[in-house]
Amino acid sequence: MQGKLTGREGRTVAAVSVASGSALLLCSSALLAPLVGSAGAEPPAGAALLVAGIPPLAAGILGIPLAIAGDLLGRRRVTAGGLLLAAIALGVSAWVQPALPRVLLRMATGMAGIFLVGAGWLRDSLAPHRRDGGVAVVAGVEGLSLLFGVGLSGWGAALWGERLWLSLVALLVALAAVFVLRVRTDPPRGAITYSPVGPEALTEILGTAGRGSILGGLFAVHLALGALFVALLRQGSLPGWAWPLGLLTGLVGLRLAARLEDAGWGGAVARVGLPALLLGVAGLLWLGGAGVLALFFAFSVLGAARAAGTALVSVAAPEAHRPSAQALRVCTEVAGLAAG
Repeated sequence: MQGKLTGREGRTVAAVSVASGSALLLCSSALLAPLVGSAGAEPPAGAALLVAGIPPLAAGILGIPLAIAGDLLGRRRVTAGGLLLAAIALGVSAWVQPALPRVLLRMATGMAGIFLVGAGWLRDSLAPHRRDGGVAVVAGVEGLSLLFGVGLSGWGAALWGERLWLSLVALLVALAAVFVLRVRTDPPRGAITYSPVGPEALTEILGTAGRGSILGGLFAVHLALGALFVALLRQGSLPGWAWPLGLLTGLVGLRLAARLEDAGWGGAVARVGLPALLLGVAGLLWLGGAGVLALFFAFSVLGAARAAGTALVSVAAPEAHRPSAQALRVCTEVAGLAAG
């Protein structure tokens, strides 16, 4: 990160990180909890899959209107309001029995799809030479939130049931909305000079022939990564505690190693990384056998590919619209989770 963030900039990064992280926790829970909670019971798996796929679809549909609302009303208010409405919709949908109201409520959880609003918030609040650093912090939190959200959603729904787990997630997202609302970070209204997802921005992000083909390919890769992520979770009959352990150790380790490398601690990573990897491999073999080890490496490769793709999006996107490009990347990942 070039230069130290000011107090307002730091609060902005914290608010956007909490908002994006809680939104991804909500999406992953709404996606996976019905599948786990309905195993061997009504509704059938096909209906549960349909309901589970609605939140990310709604998020994609609502993303641009929410971003425009952020331009008009302020990023902080729209972000907090979207999270709060999504939390209420998710909590109520967990206890509603009729199919149609449940589906409509799940669609309303798309109000948490505030990634484009957050992109505009970073764009308006951070100095140009510190935007990439702020985006990197938010992307790291998003990755960990998606990771823990997927791991905890299956475990929580299986242990406590879909209703209680989704109610708990709704409460956490509501608390995140309160936090965002209390953070005073909005820049003066005059600082908002363009819509981060307006036609001119999308044209600049994707319209140039060379840049558009590169970013389009990267977005397609992230879509596939999201689908492959869910497909891997469905493979094998591993112990209930084993695959989250392999998943968490693999991706958290990769994420931390990448951040240390960025901070100039590459030598320390090289000295510590190999022994840590060997110890991790030995521990996973002892705890879960070859299946967990294979899953660990598979998720590690996915984590490395995601980290590389995130960096490449920042390199390929126009400097003024890098936050918006990263927000579009997150939307493709969520869509990939639904497809998986």
